[in-house]
This record gives sequence, C-alpha cells and structure tokens, in this order.
Amino acid sequence: MVLLSVALSLAPTPLLSDLYQQYTTQNAVAFVALGYISGVFLTGAVWATAMGIQREQWMGTLETVYAAPIPRTVLVAGNTLHSIQHQGLGAFLALLLASLTLRIPLDPRGIPAALLFLSIGLIASFGLGLFFSATVLFLRRGWIVVEPLAFVLVLCSPTAYPITVLPLPLQVVARINPLTYAIEGFRWSLIASMPLSYLTTYALPGLTLALIFLAAGLLAFYRIERRVRASGALSRF
Repeated sequence: MVLLSVALSLAPTPLLSDLYQQYTTQNAVAFVALGYISGVFLTGAVWATAMGIQREQWMGTLETVYAAPIPRTVLVAGNTLHSIQHQGLGAFLALLLASLTLRIPLDPRGIPAALLFLSIGLIASFGLGLFFSATVLFLRRGWIVVEPLAFVLVLCSPTAYPITVLPLPLQVVARINPLTYAIEGFRWSLIASMPLSYLTTYALPGLTLALIFLAAGLLAFYRIERRVRASGALSRF
C-alpha cells in the first residue's frame, strides 16, 4: 500500500496519454523496439544480480567466495556490473541496428534523459536482484521461485504495450514497478523529445520507487544472509 500510494501520488493518470495516442499508432515499431531494448537490458541486470549466488552454488565455490574479507553485496554487485557491460554493449548495438534498419526516428536531444532513466532502472534492478538473491540463499532451489516472480515483473512492464491494456490488478502492480517508469522514460526521451514536465513525471516516481526497492532489497539480503550463516545452512550448498 505504501508503494502504491507513492506511485499514485507522484504520477498522474493516465501516464503520458497524449504521447501514446501520437506514437503508438503512427510508429508501433519504435514503441516496441525501444521498450524491448530497455526492458531486456534492465531485466538482464536483475537476473545477473539474482543468480550470482546461485552460480557460485552450482560451481561449488560459494563457501570459498564467502570467505573473502569483503561485503557480500560487493560480490553480488560484481556480477551485476559484469552483466551491465555486456548487456549495455548489446543494447547499444541493438539500438543502432534498429535505428538504421527500422528507421526509428531517434531524437539525439533525448540521449541524456534516456541515460538518466536507465540509471534509475539499474538502481531498481539491483534492489530487485538483491531480493531475489536473498531468496536463492534461503531456498537452495530458489530459482524455482525467482522465475515466476521475474515473469510477473516483465509482464507488468510496458515493454511491448502500454500498461493501460493490462487487467486492473496488473495495472496496480505495474504502477508500483519501478521498471515501468524507467522503460517509459527511456522510450519517450528518444522518440518524443519529452519536455521537462514529462521528464519529472517519470523521473520523480521512478527514482522514489527505485530507492525504496533498493533499501528493501538490501534489508532482505542482509537479514537472510545473517540467518543462513548463523544456522550453518551455507555449508549445505
């Protein structure tokens, strides 16, 4: 309820309805392509964060890695940064290819704003990934839980469609999903040259929710990690 109150108080309804009417009918390819590129980039960061611990479990090196005298979140963040490098290069090449082959009318003036929204999305992705990573620590086969949660996350993101086409309960989930604001802001920054008022419409609730998710992810990760270490459950992996 707190997250929904924040989203509803900071973001108007409907979100950018005039831009939807102008661009989703005239340039559906640009709408889907930019949403897909940003969505894959951000969800890739979530998966890299979430599955870093799981990867060490599969390789049998989790206890050895945990013996390193560094904060555990640094280990997770290393996987995230590694993914960002690869995903970022892929996203750039995909954006360039889409611009050249699909003739997507990108506005260079929107690049700084687009990078801002991707940064907001990465903050949220790291927070979500930490929460999923904590699930993997708590449950040995945590990926079984992570996969359906990640599916809901993608389903309730405006990657290929506006959130207004979703059933009302899923629209509520989409409104508290920080990736919604990052994807929408990225998309409209590049194809609509959003004025400052529209940028604030997305940046403010997106950043607020991203910081909330980051704090919740850190809290969940540290609490579950301490519980696992105290119980000696780490040796079972």
